[in-house]
Amino acid sequence: MEALKVRNLKLNEEEVDGISFSLKEEDSKKGLSTWEFTIMKLNNSENENFHKHELGYKYQIVLYNNDDTVEVFEAIIGDIEYYVKNLINVNQEGFIIKKSKKSEEILNKIFKGKLLEALANGLVAVANKKAEHAV
Repeated sequence: MEALKVRNLKLNEEEVDGISFSLKEEDSKKGLSTWEFTIMKLNNSENENFHKHELGYKYQIVLYNNDDTVEVFEAIIGDIEYYVKNLINVNQEGFIIKKSKKSEEILNKIFKGKLLEALANGLVAVANKKAEHAV
C-alpha cells in the first residue's frame, strides 16, 4: 500500500459517506506527521436519505481531544476535503459521517448506546470553551 500525502487527499462528497483520520506517527524534528485514513462508502448509500442542504450535506462529527475527551456534534459542511485537511493541519483526529439513519446506528455502536450523552457532552465542551474566551 502506498502512503498518501495529505495534500493529495481527494474527497468527493458524492463518493465518500464517511472518513476516519488518525495521527499514526509524528516526527517533531522533521515537522512531519503520518496519518491513517479510513474512507467509508455505505452499502446502500442511494437509499440512505442523507440530510442534504443548499450548502452541503449534514455530517455527524466526532473529534478526539488530547485530554481523552470526545466532542460530538453535527454540522453542514460545504467542502468535506477542505474541512478534513484543516483538521489535520492542527493535528485533530476524528471521524466524520454523513447524517442518516445508518450513521445513527454506527455512532450508537461506537458509543455503546450513549450517543445522546456524547452529543450533550460535546455541546457542553463547546459552551465552556466559548465562556473561557469571553472572559
